[in-house]
Amino acid sequence: MNAAPLVLDSLTVARGDRVLFERLDAPSNVRGEGRHFVTHFETIRETFNLDDQHGHIEAVAATTKDGIEVRVSDIHFYYRMRSGKRPGSHTRREQHDPYPFSIQSVWNAAYNRTVTSLGLVSWHETVKGAVRGLIGETVGLRRFDELAAPAIDNQGPKVREEINRKLASKATRERFKSLGAELLFCDIGHFAIVEPVVASQIIDTWSAKWVGDAKTIRALGEAQRQAFRELGRAQAQATMVLS
Repeated sequence: MNAAPLVLDSLTVARGDRVLFERLDAPSNVRGEGRHFVTHFETIRETFNLDDQHGHIEAVAATTKDGIEVRVSDIHFYYRMRSGKRPGSHTRREQHDPYPFSIQSVWNAAYNRTVTSLGLVSWHETVKGAVRGLIGETVGLRRFDELAAPAIDNQGPKVREEINRKLASKATRERFKSLGAELLFCDIGHFAIVEPVVASQIIDTWSAKWVGDAKTIRALGEAQRQAFRELGRAQAQATMVLS
């Protein structure tokens, strides 16, 4: 059951908080630190904290490009209320103004949220859902080998770097801007295969490749040893003939 709108004569807003007021037909004002008089027909629509926020996602289920179901676990990310007017821009925090903000970002955070059968989703859960969706979309564009294979000596796929670049791209910044948020950092956690049978098959496939590579290297070594042996014998015969 939703609580009734709070109606007050005055309100004191703490440092680092912002309060969105609205009338019956539209938002009326966004107020920051200090004591404010509340006019008639105004109610508190939403309150926001401008500190950096930490979010954690236990797991994201996704399907890779080659059809393997994976689980991306232990995702941590940091975000905050947007302070810039354009994607990629923001107002620096200064000692005299440690909590810059944009009124449009407050409106976006309040009115561009997800609604489910249980009601309106909180701003924090909406941002978390956006992070979850981006990771799932990015995983779906890659084969599992590209996700799991390590990049050795700067060679091979660097999928984690590519995912981080996607999370920092202009399109992603626009997506979070529409929610009134700015993504600061994201650790995408680690990957695991959902089906044990598929995991076992992938291990067998990788093992076969390693065994094949080892046999190729061993055969090459044997061929080189035989060639050096024949070369040594020919040199010895030539020395005997010259003597």
